[in-house]
Amino acid sequence: MIDYYSSIYGVFQNLYQYHYNTCELPNVYKFPLLGWVYLLIFVLALFNRKRILNIALIIFCIFILFQTLSQYRSFIVLQKKLDPLTTTEKETLIIGPSHRFGEFGFNQFRGHRYKGRLISGFSLSETLEPYAIKYDLYPVVDLINEYEDPDCLVIFEKKNAKNLVPPDFHIVAIFGETSLFAIKKSLTHVN
Repeated sequence: MIDYYSSIYGVFQNLYQYHYNTCELPNVYKFPLLGWVYLLIFVLALFNRKRILNIALIIFCIFILFQTLSQYRSFIVLQKKLDPLTTTEKETLIIGPSHRFGEFGFNQFRGHRYKGRLISGFSLSETLEPYAIKYDLYPVVDLINEYEDPDCLVIFEKKNAKNLVPPDFHIVAIFGETSLFAIKKSLTHVN
């Protein structure tokens, strides 16, 4: 026999997933309020087709109000969190360490152009950090194009980063214990 209560409960629970751009709505009788609203719209559409648009518009306006209030509350929480921090701490919290790493590398290689390869502890499905590094280093180190024979290795957030440098490369800049830049030994790099 099918457990209808569990099936309906599962559908209602999946109707609402929290995101900062949505409004946080409470559960009513163990179901999210948004699920109840959808059910109400459906039932009203079955019995009174002429008034459904008016009701849907009113509900839409109410949700816009809830969403605006939720975004305002998220903004206030973020502002309270950021107020006591310095500008560098705020950048690190919001942008992440990749931006500082990219700026560091850009300043190290200013005036040069290298074909690079990024070796990172992050995957693109988890975070946007690799994209930020590519953006910050371009055009001095081109990580956007995939080169089979790179001139420069950019190693970011990898344990034992020094051990990942091949013998035909030498380290030119170290950023913390887990990040560094290395170029081919055949190339000269004057900073």
